[in-house]
Amino acid sequence: MEGLSATSTTLFLVRHGETAFNHQGRYQGHQDIPLNDTGRLQARLVGEKLKDARCDFLWSSDLGRARETAQIIGQFTGLEVHEDPRLREIAFGQWEGLTPREIGETWPEELAKWRREPETARVPGGETLLEVVRRVMDCLNELASLHPNQRGIVVLHGGPIRLIAATILGLDLQNRYLIPIDNGAITTIKKAEERWLLLGMNDHCHLPAPPEGVGYEV
Repeated sequence: MEGLSATSTTLFLVRHGETAFNHQGRYQGHQDIPLNDTGRLQARLVGEKLKDARCDFLWSSDLGRARETAQIIGQFTGLEVHEDPRLREIAFGQWEGLTPREIGETWPEELAKWRREPETARVPGGETLLEVVRRVMDCLNELASLHPNQRGIVVLHGGPIRLIAATILGLDLQNRYLIPIDNGAITTIKKAEERWLLLGMNDHCHLPAPPEGVGYEV
């Protein structure tokens, strides 16, 4: 219509580089685990890939593994890192620092419900997935409003990226485990005319190792 102009915002969602907990298959949640050497290499490779993408802004979860990944990317792109705690990983409460096997030994019923009814199940001392979806999507919608007609990088975590992709596609959240999101991989989304579109998922072509395809949020 005359007098109206459509706006769009493109976001490159980057999962942070690898940590020791990733390597060991442990749930991290809000624990502030630093990158390992592999994770720092992955971050540099992401920076190399995105340095010519003409990005205008760079946001990150405030957890150290995401922040450090974003800072390394910023060295290649020249962008200042802004942080928002709404981009944090799922809070796993008493499960943080444990492997799925260890969790299953102590909380077998809770773990089964978490995988069977993820929308309403609550990890002991943690969040529900619907709470995570609400805070993460609120943040992304706010970023789209702050940066109309721009392209930006958002560094966050595997669990939220799976939830974002599942939400955009209208999938049952139980099926989020079918969405592989590897450390250092890039998922591209775009908000146009009030709708989010999934443009690309789990791009890992810039990484030297083949993707693991692990579904759980470790």
